[in-house]
Amino acid sequence: MRIRPILKTRQCKQCDTYNNRFRLTCMVCRTPLGGGSDRRARTAETVRRTAGWVDAVGHWALLILAPIALIRQGMALDLYDLMPVLALYGAAKFTAYLLDDVADWVAPGPTWREAADDLREVEELLANSPSRVLAVGELNRHGGVAPMVGILRAVAARAMYEKEACAESEDVQEADAQERLERALKGAAREIEADMARAWY
Repeated sequence: MRIRPILKTRQCKQCDTYNNRFRLTCMVCRTPLGGGSDRRARTAETVRRTAGWVDAVGHWALLILAPIALIRQGMALDLYDLMPVLALYGAAKFTAYLLDDVADWVAPGPTWREAADDLREVEELLANSPSRVLAVGELNRHGGVAPMVGILRAVAARAMYEKEACAESEDVQEADAQERLERALKGAAREIEADMARAWY
């Protein structure tokens, strides 16, 4: 059974405030949140709000109309008498799920360019920090180090592809360099993953 998420949020990188997923700026510090374009974000937010209203209508219909049917029919109430209420509730739930999917399709999230800008911004914050150790600790506190494992493995996969391409073109020196890069990236990913696992014990 699928359950609709109660609250989808996005955390502001500047002040750590949790905002509505499709807000354009942080509600506290007004920092731009990035993500989809203004028009897509507003459209998706409207669709998601409509899904919430439809879902609420289904719940209220069940809470109001079911007791009315019980009062009218008394002990003679059977499932057939509740069919209209259940049908309305089911239709509202189905429509809410559909609208949620439409909202995700309209604004699926940041583009690759926006993701690259975010990574550059993180790199600048780390580079300009008076203490990189403390900066990485703060980044780790907010879950920002864990994605590095996936990024390192993805870049390692690209290095492997480049290695194979160089081997096919008989560029032995570059193929060796790409192989060393691949091993180094995979090793770093394993070390970070192991370090995070040790932190739990």
